[in-house]
Amino acid sequence: MSSLEQFNKFYSLETDGFYESSLLDFYDTIVSKKVKTSARVLDIGPGSKSIFEDTSVDKTLITAIDFSDRALDLAAKNSSIKFILGDISKREDLPNESFDLIFDSHCLHCITDLQDRKNAFANIYQLLNVGGLLAAEMMVQKSRMPVNMPYKHVPDAFDLEKEILDSGFKIEYFMIGRGLSFSNAHGECDVLRVVCRK
Repeated sequence: MSSLEQFNKFYSLETDGFYESSLLDFYDTIVSKKVKTSARVLDIGPGSKSIFEDTSVDKTLITAIDFSDRALDLAAKNSSIKFILGDISKREDLPNESFDLIFDSHCLHCITDLQDRKNAFANIYQLLNVGGLLAAEMMVQKSRMPVNMPYKHVPDAFDLEKEILDSGFKIEYFMIGRGLSFSNAHGECDVLRVVCRK
């Protein structure tokens, strides 16, 4: 089963949209202080509900992209956010330098192919205005405790830092969250929050 089939299967069981509350906390406590209220935002991988539904950000400034049509059907209900069906690792029909903030709603750690990851970071870089920000909450290995999760890319924090820097970004905030973790039947990993500038 491909990851798209897996995600569509997951979202077919839902009737209402949701997001992880840690994403809204990350945006409210860290990211929102670094962007203007007039920032144009691209939310990547919002799943069945964008966190921006529950912020004071003008919804007409938000674009959200996800590769699951089932998730977007749920997310678009009663929303004024612009939703696009697409894959950030492919070159979508979005103009370069058109966003001030790209917010990763747990999308990047779902891209497991290394070339697709490289493409995703390159596309994000091109889509950001000069000085724009990428903010992401991603899975990383616990120290000395490797874990494999199906359909997830869970690198060491140092490898993830190198991947971000190799993409041309300057890291402004890099924190492994205490008390935050991702877990499932396959194990548990740490949560890394990063904000980087083009």
